[in-house]
This record gives sequence, structure tokens and C-alpha cells, in this order.
Amino acid sequence: MESGFSHRLKCFIVFVLICHCKLAVLAQTDWTCGCGENYAHGESFMYFAPQEPRHMIALRTNLLHDLLYVPQFGFAPGANIQAEYYPLSGNYTFNAGFTFTNHRHWDVQKFLQIRDFQLSVRRYFKGGGEFVGPYVDGYAEFMKYGIGFGPDKGWQGEGGGAGVGAGYTWNLNKRGNLRLEVSLNLGLFVTRYDPYVWGDSNGGEGHGLYYYDYHGSISDFKERNHRFVWLGPTNAGVHITYDIIYRKQKREDCQ
Repeated sequence: MESGFSHRLKCFIVFVLICHCKLAVLAQTDWTCGCGENYAHGESFMYFAPQEPRHMIALRTNLLHDLLYVPQFGFAPGANIQAEYYPLSGNYTFNAGFTFTNHRHWDVQKFLQIRDFQLSVRRYFKGGGEFVGPYVDGYAEFMKYGIGFGPDKGWQGEGGGAGVGAGYTWNLNKRGNLRLEVSLNLGLFVTRYDPYVWGDSNGGEGHGLYYYDYHGSISDFKERNHRFVWLGPTNAGVHITYDIIYRKQKREDCQ
């Protein structure tokens, strides 16, 4: 049988360990203070309650762009990165995105080189710091591209457009910092471009350079002499979103 002193010592060690664990948890939690009143004694008091930090900036990628497959070209994975800013209040967020694809198959004269910038504003129907569920957005974009499907099928140009979109976001974990999203955009896209071919200036294989597919007078040649306008679906996405920067909630002082 252990002595009374040993028993009290063990109880003290267990008590210290429990306190240490609780302090470690408290150190990682943001707290908000509030004021209350003890009506029985007419006294005021202060209380503290734990509060989760609010997400401020998240990164997102579109898996359809990352794992892109293009007919007549083949598998063409790219890099798509988007950043979304969440304000402290309201239902609106602000987004910026960039898509980069750079495939060059010189042996078969196939190319897929795209640089696309996009800015958008979203309105979530469910705000209040959660920003999940359905949303609508408006966007504007600018694109620079070089696309070739073979020796005699190539286009180089720039374009831009604007439109609207809609989507839905789900939380993938309990904390809500990892989310899944689907989206669809509709809009107007206008581009000016020049077709190009591989070979020499007379259409043969010659020294194998690339030429604009133009057969008029050289003095009359103007770059980006072709124009294409598209009205309809402009983008679709299956996105993964992850919060990377949080903001701490402000503490309100009691009066």
C-alpha cells in the first residue's frame, strides 16, 4: 500500500499534466470577450468564449484545366491557379485567376500555348463568414494564345471577354478549409488572330519555318487581320479550394 505522501504526489502530477494540456489548447484558440450582468447582486462581469479565425484568402485550382484533353491534340495538362479574397462581412468575394499551358511538339507541329488572366466578383447566397452553397458571379478575362493542330492548322492571337457564371461549393472537411466546387460561365469572347502554316513561303517544306497563312501583297499585310466572336459557354470547372490565410476576429472591449 502506498503512503499518503506518494498518493498526494501522484495526484499533483496528474493535475499539472491536465492543466498543461488545457493551456496548450487555449493558446491555439482565438477568444472573444463579452459583458454580462449579475442581476441577483447588481454586479457586472466579463466572460470569454472561444471563436474560430475567419478565412481571408484561399487558393483554388480547376481540375478540368489541370487535366485537359483536347480533340485533335491529345492530353494537354496545364496549370490553373486562382485566389479568392473573403471580406469580413457581406456576401461578396473577389477573385483573380491565371491559366498557363505550354505544350510544343515540334516533330508533328502541334502546339497549345495559352496565357489566360481572369478577374471576377462573386455573390454567395449564404454569407456570414461561411461562403458555401450556391453563388453567382461576373467576370472579365484576357487571353494570349498560340494553337497548332498540324502543319497547316495553326492560329496565333489575343482575345478578351466578359460574362456571368454560377456555381456551388461544398465543404470537404469539418473545419471547412477544404472545399469542392463546380461552376459554369456564359459570356462573350472576341479575338483577333492570324492563321499560320509550317514550311516555306511557297507552301513547301523548305527550311521548315513558320509563316502567317497570307497570300496577298506584302505591303497590305496587317497582323491580326482575322476576327472571331463567340457568344455562349466560355468555361466550366470542377475546383478544389484550400484556405491559406486567416484573419483573427477583433475583440470587443467591455464598457
